[in-house]
Amino acid sequence: MRSRLWTGTEWILIAICAVIPALSVLGSDYFVSPRGDDRGDGLSELTAWKTVARVNAAAFQPGDRILFERGGEWRESLQASSSGEAGKPVVYRAYGKGAKPKFWGSVVLDNSAFTLDQGTTYKITTTFGVDRHCGIAVDHVLMKWIGFADNAGRMAAMRSKPGSAIVDDGYPSVHPDHSVIYINTGGSDPRTDGKIYTACVRDNVIHSSYKNYVTFQDLVVDETAILEMGFGVRIDGGKGVRLERCEAYRVGAAHFAFVDGDASEPNVGDQLYAAYAMRNQPSIQCSAFFSRLSANVEWIDCVAKHLELNDDGATYRVLTALGTGKVLAKNMTCTGHGGGAMYFADSAKVTVKGGVFENCNVEQWSGGLVFDGVTFTGSSWMNVWSKDNTYENCLFADIAPPEGGVFFFRDKASGNTVRFCTIIPVRGACLQFGGSAPGTSWYGNVMLGTVSYGGNPNDIATADHNLYAVAQESIMGQPWSEWRAAGRDTQSIIGDPRFADPVGGNYKLEPTSPAVDAETGTQFTPKSDLALNARPNGKAADIGALESGTLAK
Repeated sequence: MRSRLWTGTEWILIAICAVIPALSVLGSDYFVSPRGDDRGDGLSELTAWKTVARVNAAAFQPGDRILFERGGEWRESLQASSSGEAGKPVVYRAYGKGAKPKFWGSVVLDNSAFTLDQGTTYKITTTFGVDRHCGIAVDHVLMKWIGFADNAGRMAAMRSKPGSAIVDDGYPSVHPDHSVIYINTGGSDPRTDGKIYTACVRDNVIHSSYKNYVTFQDLVVDETAILEMGFGVRIDGGKGVRLERCEAYRVGAAHFAFVDGDASEPNVGDQLYAAYAMRNQPSIQCSAFFSRLSANVEWIDCVAKHLELNDDGATYRVLTALGTGKVLAKNMTCTGHGGGAMYFADSAKVTVKGGVFENCNVEQWSGGLVFDGVTFTGSSWMNVWSKDNTYENCLFADIAPPEGGVFFFRDKASGNTVRFCTIIPVRGACLQFGGSAPGTSWYGNVMLGTVSYGGNPNDIATADHNLYAVAQESIMGQPWSEWRAAGRDTQSIIGDPRFADPVGGNYKLEPTSPAVDAETGTQFTPKSDLALNARPNGKAADIGALESGTLAK
């Protein structure tokens, strides 16, 4: 039978049929620019919309993209209005060249409306309501929050502290249409100094409420510093929501938050950057990366810096997980002045994999936590109140814990395991016990200095195949000879671990280290080390966080 030849017209029809599904996947592009006009259709740069309010009022289809012009700034809140579909999310992102689009939670105050209060304190009566919880900024540097203007003591404190502010909203009879803001400038006259004074009045500046498959890319939020309520980016519920390469600055409650969610598919924060918080508020109120209730969240390659809160050294939390959700924090970084803290409570299941944390108090109330391949420095410490946690391949480098140990196992913190870690305290002990800790195990670790403070030897399930840099007279109050006679640390080593360059921060083992190929027991051995190199790298696994012959990453 002769094969039939397709005509040119038929080939064109076939090509059109192939393109139509692709176009339906891509959806429509809508443009938003400060130079736009809300009367346009938004479908081109020439007909771009102008306001976020116009965007919020529109309904979008799966695959649609809402594009905000780079370099543009809006003092409005962005609210996702529509859900996408799997493979066809509704995307809010940047277009053009220049700085990422920025969404402000603040309003600019009129410099000429300030009047002298007394001394170096000035005041302004606004023509709109400003809540007493709101933060005040000068040239985008947050002033210290003193409290509510409801007593003479707080007012006197503000007037005596340059760089501080108080908002009088008339509480308890709150004024809906005006407030009085007091600022102590330290001598600068806001009427003539040319500085920008702002009041943080909006939170949830980027928000999605129970929408599915929505993506926010390359957007910036700033100045949402409202006590306990000042979220920068908040995602309530939904699944398949992604935050990618977004930034949040100067917030009150959290830079990025996932609240509630769908267990069938995680929401993701990828390459996010968080910095600065409302000054002088309780640190318990704040977190750079926050999840609550049943939120199923993955934080990937996220960075937090400048989490200092108060002059007394209190810090903002870098990571908080509350509720029943499942949380993965992968390669998160928190360094720089002030450090940060982690807080896990309720029954949240958290895995922290990779990453670097400086001066980090890791407060653990929920159990079953996993820390794998994490580096801690400075005054970091593990404040353990929960049970059945695992710490492996972690490096605790030159730690000066504020309490007695790098790990502090509180009373009834049971079933916890520390394995294949390198623990180097510059003071205190590697492990501290504040009471009963049945089922505790540590093995395959390099431990410098004193191994433990406190504790009951009968609580220990396993202690062996460790390298102790110095001989231990006793562990948990039991003489070393009796400790070993009870079957503990019978295969452990006393000696110099021989790090490659500890002064330079390289804790790789030299080939001649006694810790090389030393883990010959039957205990669980991780499949990789701190630098993600395979274990074992020789005849047997090496003791400590890093296999020999590898470089710390």
